[in-house]
Amino acid sequence: MRIYGKEVGFALTVGASAEVAAMCPGGDLNRVGELLQGNFAETAEFAAKFIVALNKGYVSKKKWEGETAEEVCFEEIMSLDSRTFFDLQMEAMKAFGEDSEPEIETDAKKNQEGAESSPSDG
Repeated sequence: MRIYGKEVGFALTVGASAEVAAMCPGGDLNRVGELLQGNFAETAEFAAKFIVALNKGYVSKKKWEGETAEEVCFEEIMSLDSRTFFDLQMEAMKAFGEDSEPEIETDAKKNQEGAESSPSDG
């Protein structure tokens, strides 16, 4: 998504995960949803910090991949209009959800997929 003429990307890196977890009740990343409930001032502040953390993760990841990306700051996010802020928050949440999903394929899953794709003996 673009804001103020620059592309903003998101990645849930280890660093971003730690930064978000530090904001969560009890440091529990699974409780991130609780921070998006409540009064507008608190949820807007958390959402802006969440966006910044995941963007920092993206920028860091791109750096180590030999690419460049621009970082956004808290004040920049807070200066957005409501619609853009909401859209950016949804993009960050989408990346958070996608990057949170485990990508480890177990042997049982491989065997099940192999059985489903093998021809029947009938």
